[in-house]
Amino acid sequence: MGTRWAPKAGASGPSGNNGTISGAVECSRCGHVGEPVGKGQCSECKCWLPGNSAAVTHGLRRYEETGILPPDVVEYLIAFKGEVTADLGGEGELSAIQRGLVGSLAELEAARLLLLDFALRQGVETKRGREALAHHGATVDRWARVAKLLGLKREPKPTQNLADYLAQRQVEADQQEAPK
Repeated sequence: MGTRWAPKAGASGPSGNNGTISGAVECSRCGHVGEPVGKGQCSECKCWLPGNSAAVTHGLRRYEETGILPPDVVEYLIAFKGEVTADLGGEGELSAIQRGLVGSLAELEAARLLLLDFALRQGVETKRGREALAHHGATVDRWARVAKLLGLKREPKPTQNLADYLAQRQVEADQQEAPK
C-alpha cells in the first residue's frame, strides 16, 4: 500500500513538468500561442499564464498543487514512518487503526518540516514568517495529539519462548533435509 506523500512511479506533477506549465498555450492578453517560458510566462508579452508556479514558494503549497513532495522529504518520511512502526513493535503488531495513525503522524511530520523551513527562509520577523510559524505550532499540537494516541513508550517486539524457537528450528532443518 502506497502513501499519499510518495510520488507515483514516473509522476512529475499534473503537467508532467514538476508543476510548471508545458505544451503550447494561448495567452489571454496578447493572443500568442506558444510554449511558456520560466515559471509560466507568455514568451511574447511576459504576462503570467494560468497555472504558473511563480507564487509557489514553500513545499507545502507545491504539495497542495502537485501532490509531490521534495525527494529528500519523501526519503526522510519513509525512514520516520519505519522508525515509528518499529517503536510500536513492528508492522505485524499494528492494528489497522494504528497503521492509519502512523500514516497521519508522517503526514503531519511532512507539514511540520515544510512549514518550519518556509518560516525560517522568510524570517520569523516578517508577516509571512510569523503566519507560517503559527501554522507550524498548530501542526505540532496535532502531531503531539496523534503521537499520544499511538503511545510515547517504545514497545518491544514480542519474543518466542525457548521451546517454540527450538521447535521452529527443527521444522526448518527437517524441510532442508527432505528430498525434493
